[in-house]
Amino acid sequence: MRATLIIGDAPTSYSEFPKEPHVQANIHSWLGTPLLIGNEPIGMIALDKHEPGFYTEEHARLAEAFAAQAAIAVANSQLFEAEREQRELAEALAQGAKMLLSAGAVQSNHCRQVAAAAARYGLGCTLILTGEPPAQSDGNLLLDEILGAQIKFTNRENRDNLLQKTYAQAEAAGQSPYLIPYGGSNATGALAYAAAFEEMMNQDLEPDWVIFASSSGGTQALSLIHI
Repeated sequence: MRATLIIGDAPTSYSEFPKEPHVQANIHSWLGTPLLIGNEPIGMIALDKHEPGFYTEEHARLAEAFAAQAAIAVANSQLFEAEREQRELAEALAQGAKMLLSAGAVQSNHCRQVAAAAARYGLGCTLILTGEPPAQSDGNLLLDEILGAQIKFTNRENRDNLLQKTYAQAEAAGQSPYLIPYGGSNATGALAYAAAFEEMMNQDLEPDWVIFASSSGGTQALSLIHI
């Protein structure tokens, strides 16, 4: 999908809408616009209404304008994450690691990147995730499992203890673990964010503001860079 699509009455246009689970949502009008980097879609924004025939070309224009900005934000976020994981991985391989160990929330983007890096280079991977195991895995957790990561669930209070215990057990078993702290927030991760930001600015961007999320604190490295 590389162009905005407007559907005036979804149940009459697509046979899936009158069926479960869509029928309960009572969706009639639907608008979808792609998030594009160049000509490559990286996601989609979808809007829906109960009222048939609601969306117009003006709605499409506004959605496309928002999608263009959102696509840039998503791409830059992916750039930052990829740069950080590459630096952590390079350090791990240089130390002869056979296993990556890290921690995050159940749907952690960071942990999904760690699992992917481990799978790519044939390393073991254990993730300590804060939260209850869901009845059915989805999102990043499902990807973690597909990528072969071993998952250990815990609560926030016990997270750090379980992380250190798992590290000690892996080390005793000769697995040569490499510990990446919660959210990848250490000196290596912070330097990677700074390098990714420099790469972004070398693309001739001149932003008035740079807005970033902050959980474990690693992204705060961006605040140390003067634009």
